[in-house]
Amino acid sequence: MGAIRFVLLGTCQIYWEGQMEKLLAAAKGGYTPAWSMLGWCYHYKPDTYLCSSDFRRRGSSLRTYRAAEAYYKKGMAAGDLNALYGFGILSLLGSWGLDSFPGLRPVEGLASLLSAARQGMPKAMLALGRMLRNDVFREERDIAFQLNAIAQNRMRDKRVLRYNEAGELVFDPDAFHMMHFACMLDEVLADYWLEQAQLSASGCHRSAEPEEITRRMQLALEKCRTFEVGYLAHWQHDIELEQQALE
Repeated sequence: MGAIRFVLLGTCQIYWEGQMEKLLAAAKGGYTPAWSMLGWCYHYKPDTYLCSSDFRRRGSSLRTYRAAEAYYKKGMAAGDLNALYGFGILSLLGSWGLDSFPGLRPVEGLASLLSAARQGMPKAMLALGRMLRNDVFREERDIAFQLNAIAQNRMRDKRVLRYNEAGELVFDPDAFHMMHFACMLDEVLADYWLEQAQLSASGCHRSAEPEEITRRMQLALEKCRTFEVGYLAHWQHDIELEQQALE
C-alpha cells in the first residue's frame, strides 16, 4: 500500500494516475478501505492532483466529483463506514481543492452521515452535531471536515471571508457554494449528537436512540429536502456547463 502513503503525503514527484491504478488494484483485490481512499483522493485532491493533465480542462470539476462519488459508493457497498462518511460530506459540502464543486445530494448526504453516526462513528456524530448547530464554518481545529483544503488555496482572498455575530473573521459558505445548515438548525439534536460523539470517543456503549431524537432527525431531513430544491436549482446552470464539457 505504498501508493496510499505517497498520495496522502501529496508527493508531486509520484505520478497521480499510476498511484490511482495501484489503489484501484488494491480495492479490487479485496482491500475494502482502498475504495474510500480513492474517494478521498478525488474528493479533496491533494497536491499530487496537480500533476495530472486530466484535471486541467473544462469539465474536470464534475469529473472528479463523480469519481469520488463512485468510489465512495463502492466502499459503502462493501460496508466501509469511512466511505459512508466521505459520501455524506461530499454530497453535502461538495468536492474541495482547486476544482471545487457543489454537493449534489444534500439529503442523501445527511442520511449517510446519520447512518454512520447510528453505527457508532464518532466523527459522523460530530459532523451532525456541528451541522445541526450551523457552526460548521467556524475556525476550530477539532472539526474533522474543516475547510483546510479550500483555505490553503483561497484563504488570502478577502471575498471568501466574512465577520460572524461575535465579530470573528470566518470563511463564508456563500463563497464556497456550500450548503447552508441554518435550514435545519436544531439545538436539541446538535447537543445530542455532540454528546454521543464524546461518549463514543471515550469508549462508552451507545444507548438506544430516544424517540424524540428520531422524530427530530426525520424533521431535519424533511427540511433539508425542501432546501435542496432551491439549492440545486441555483447550481443547475453550472452543472449543465460542466456536463456539456464532459460530452
